[in-house]
Amino acid sequence: GEIPLYRLNLFRCRDGSTKETPCPPPRSPADVRRLFAEGWSIQWLQPQQEHLKLARLVAALESQFGSLVGVNAYLTPPGAQGLAPHWDDVEVFVLQLGGEKAWSLHKTSSACPVPLEAQSLPRYSSGDLPRESLSPAMMQPVLIAGDLLYFPRGIIHHAPNQDAGRPSVHLTISTFQRQSLFDLLSKTFEEGLADMWEKDEALRRSVPWGVLSPSSSAYAGLCASLASQLRLLADAVSEEADAAAGSRASVAARKGGGYVASALAELGTDFVRHRMPPRLGSTGGEEFGHIVTPLSCVFVPDPSALALHPTPGSDDGSERLVSCIGNSQQEHMMKHPDVEAGQGGSDDEGCDEAEGGESEECEGEDEEEEEEAEEEEGLEVSAHVAAVLRELCIASPHCPLASATSQTPATS
Repeated sequence: GEIPLYRLNLFRCRDGSTKETPCPPPRSPADVRRLFAEGWSIQWLQPQQEHLKLARLVAALESQFGSLVGVNAYLTPPGAQGLAPHWDDVEVFVLQLGGEKAWSLHKTSSACPVPLEAQSLPRYSSGDLPRESLSPAMMQPVLIAGDLLYFPRGIIHHAPNQDAGRPSVHLTISTFQRQSLFDLLSKTFEEGLADMWEKDEALRRSVPWGVLSPSSSAYAGLCASLASQLRLLADAVSEEADAAAGSRASVAARKGGGYVASALAELGTDFVRHRMPPRLGSTGGEEFGHIVTPLSCVFVPDPSALALHPTPGSDDGSERLVSCIGNSQQEHMMKHPDVEAGQGGSDDEGCDEAEGGESEECEGEDEEEEEEAEEEEGLEVSAHVAAVLRELCIASPHCPLASATSQTPATS
């Protein structure tokens, strides 16, 4: 089928260090074919939205990793290079489908504003990096069809197609974006301080007058106050760790009582909300249509397909059960704009500026509505049901990768 132009990017790198994009951008399939013939590489964003087998692989990997998985496809003309040297903020698997690609992997760049000691496992992707600034290559594999290459977040890479007679096509499968200990710590901080704000009046008091002035005498006292609050937060997390130390106590500790548990529940719910639904292509009616009786044998086929998080404002321990069963393959990792609103942009100068204020207001309203919908999404279940679901998840025999090729529906 046809791929909309907003799902395609084209670029080339002729000097080995700088990525170019076509100007004007392509506005028709004929433009794309012409640019490819002129040496421009094509990037197809998130092809798992159309390709069922690729979508099933993504679903299996997401179940295994517990992290969102994205895919891009690259078609590089003979003898051309698409991207300049750079690093990404994700873990990358490269699967060569046709032709060949000569990869070069490097640890650091002397031209990057990030210090050398901070270039490993970076939080953000780099821009284009001059080839002459790169450290000696740590690997230089040439991939042919069927080869798979993995490199971690932060590894600098570039890959020209050195075959002057054939194009190259490969997939990049990426995962673990923003899933570092830093991200969990940030979310734990957020959850902990929100709770402490409600319980401790000291946190709600205004800072002293004039504290922002360099001459303020309140600086030392403020440092001591903040240190005291941080110790309270650290003590609460230590108590949570002690409560979770037992083999089964960890289950109870994840019921939402601690700051780390709350942070994990928040991150887990966000993952389930956006991940690929499992068991694509099955009807699903037979799986959920049975009545559960005392004689039923109930299990959770894929624990990563659901998340539990505390119900806001609830005092009875109830939680909301969120599932990815209804998620859309066609919107995985990338939602679709209103095509009639302008695929290829507008020729009228000044329209964006004139409509900017209204657009920002609408975006703000949309964000508020989305937040409210997220708070009410899912099914509210009692504390007892939530505890049973956690036990079933722990006892699940599911192995996502082993069952990725099986489409036999699970039974209850």
